Amino acid sequence: MLNALTHTLVGDVGGTNVRLAMVNHRAGSLPEFSNIERLAGDDFATLELAIQHYMTKFSTALKPTSLGLAVASPIIDDQVSLTNRGWSFSQRAMQDHLGLQNLTVMNDFAAVAAAVPTLLSHGGCTWITKAPQHTLTGTVTVCGAGTGFGVAAVMMGDSKPRIMSGEGGHASFAAIDDVDVDILRDLSRQFGRVSNERLLSGRGIENIYDALCRRAGTTPKVGHNAAMITTQALANADPICLETLHRFCMILGSAASDLALIHFAQAVMIAGGIVPRFIEFLQESKFHKRFTTKGRFSALLETIPIAVITHDEPGLLGVAMMQG
Repeated sequence: MLNALTHTLVGDVGGTNVRLAMVNHRAGSLPEFSNIERLAGDDFATLELAIQHYMTKFSTALKPTSLGLAVASPIIDDQVSLTNRGWSFSQRAMQDHLGLQNLTVMNDFAAVAAAVPTLLSHGGCTWITKAPQHTLTGTVTVCGAGTGFGVAAVMMGDSKPRIMSGEGGHASFAAIDDVDVDILRDLSRQFGRVSNERLLSGRGIENIYDALCRRAGTTPKVGHNAAMITTQALANADPICLETLHRFCMILGSAASDLALIHFAQAVMIAGGIVPRFIEFLQESKFHKRFTTKGRFSALLETIPIAVITHDEPGLLGVAMMQG
C-alpha cells in the first residue's frame, strides 16, 4: 500500500469524456479523490493533451509521479487505440512525455470490476433483485452501456480479487422475438454483422429507435439523440420512444444473462452512464424476464442477484484500488 503522502493521478477515458482526479492513498482506508475534472474528448486532439491540460490547471497541487488510466479499449501491447474515439497512444511515449515514474493502463470495465469488492462492502450499488444472502466467493459479471457496451468480471473470495477483462460488447447480437429479428435485419442492412454494442449503447438507443420507426412506417419525431429519446420515454410522451427504452431493457436482460452463463456468475453488476438514470424503469420493464428466459437454465438465472452500480466514478475507484 502506498503511504499517506503519495499522490497519484487517475483517469477514466471513455469514448465521450475523460475523467481525471488526484487520489491520495491512505493505509487502511478508501482512496480519497480531489480535483475531479470531466473533460470532453471532442475538445482535445489526443489523450495526452487532455492530461496535460489537467496537469497545467492544477499545477499548484502536488505534481503526480504516477498515472493510472482506465481506457475504453483492449490493452494488448504498448500501443493503445480507443474503440470509439480516434485516439491512439504509446504507453512508453506517454510516460516519457509526461515525466512519470509509473504509468498503468487497464481496460475501463476491468477497472469497474476492480471496484466491485469495495462497492459491495462500502455501498455504491442498488440491488434490483433480492440482494445476495451470503458473501460472494465466485465470479461477478460486470457489464454496462455508455458510449459503448463494456464487459468484465471479477473473481471474488481470494485475498486479492482477480480481474478478467473482455470485449463481450462486440459479441454478436442474438435476436429472441420477432421485433428483435426485425431490428436485426434493419441493422444488418446498415452494418453487416450486428454486435451487442450496436444496440446497447447511446448510439444503440438511437439505432433501436430508428429501426422501430421504420418498422412502424413512421417518420422519426425526436431526432437522432439518445438522451432525448430516453427523456421522452420516461415522460411517456412518445410511444415509439417508450417502446425503444423497453426494447433496450429487454435486450440488456438477454445479453446480461448470456454473460452470466458464460462466467457462471454468482451476481451481475450493471454499470455505465445510461442505466443508472432509470433504475425504476428497468425494474418495471421486462429486463428480468428476459434475463431469466434461458430454457433449461432459467431456474439458475432466477437465483442470480443483479445490481446497478450507482457510484459516481467506479472507473476511477477501480483504477485507484489497483494503483494502491
